[in-house]
Amino acid sequence: MPADHQTPPIGSRYKRLGYHILRILLGLLFLVTGISKALAPLSFRASLQAYQLTPASLNTPLAALVILVELAIGSMLLVHLAIRWSSLIAAILLAVFTVAIVLAWRHGLAIDCGCFLGAQERVGPVAIIRDVVLLLLAVLLASYSWRRQGALSRAEGV
Repeated sequence: MPADHQTPPIGSRYKRLGYHILRILLGLLFLVTGISKALAPLSFRASLQAYQLTPASLNTPLAALVILVELAIGSMLLVHLAIRWSSLIAAILLAVFTVAIVLAWRHGLAIDCGCFLGAQERVGPVAIIRDVVLLLLAVLLASYSWRRQGALSRAEGV
């Protein structure tokens, strides 16, 4: 068998499988949350306003931006497009969401997190833990995709 057609080691196959499963799951998550927010933009804007982190005049453009970014990230992850950047942006967005939830909980705000519209989930430990886990998964995906791309570039002599 020619050297360029060798079967990759089993561990490598499992890593790639895990990478694709994680990419698809995070893509679906962002796409579904983006769609739910796009279907009820006024509710999402009200959720943002309840956090009391931005001036009221910024809540409408911020809501639109978050919806667009979630839809874009979800779509890009699902179709395997610009994974390094989309996974990095997903991690940054999840970090911002996590900090916002922690601040709201710390300030005693009894508000809906606005994460999954219609879910009626309050800010608190459960939402924080969920977002931290999602953040770690996005960082794992970003880390793997950046390392993988770096290895491909080195192999091609770029």
